[in-house]
Amino acid sequence: MKRIGGLTRQRAFSQVDSRKGVLVESLNGFAKQLESISGQGDTQLPQQLIGSAVGFVRKASDTLEQNSTEELLRQAQTRMRERPGVALAGCALLGFVAARFLKA
Repeated sequence: MKRIGGLTRQRAFSQVDSRKGVLVESLNGFAKQLESISGQGDTQLPQQLIGSAVGFVRKASDTLEQNSTEELLRQAQTRMRERPGVALAGCALLGFVAARFLKA
């Protein structure tokens, strides 16, 4: 029974890893959109806030691209134990990004 669970887990990780590239491309596109908003100058949002958001999105994209799904899951579990408040805020941001991804 344990072997079946291990195989299922490996297949799930493999499928997620194979589709990660699409998410990375979407995040990079989102960062470019934020940069273009920043360059327009007529936005109501402070430039520093947009710059921070661009940096965060680019860092998330790089992290996704450079790590396997299993490594990302392990890192997330560790960080959630260390700082649950930050983890909750990250989940909210991830929901926003996922909504943008699904909307596109």
